[in-house]
Amino acid sequence: MLLNKVILIAHNFFLLNPVFQLNFKPSIFLYFLFGFIVSSMYHQAACTIAWEMKR
Repeated sequence: MLLNKVILIAHNFFLLNPVFQLNFKPSIFLYFLFGFIVSSMYHQAACTIAWEMKR
């Protein structure tokens, strides 16, 4: 699924970034925040596409 790939990429980015490695707790918070934003955007896009196709 596309969303899983996006979250995996974000997860790898945060793990590989040395700034986030130093501040591990903010990293977890930002990771979940980023995941939530991406998932809501993906959900909105999917709904819009489905609605356009129904018309």
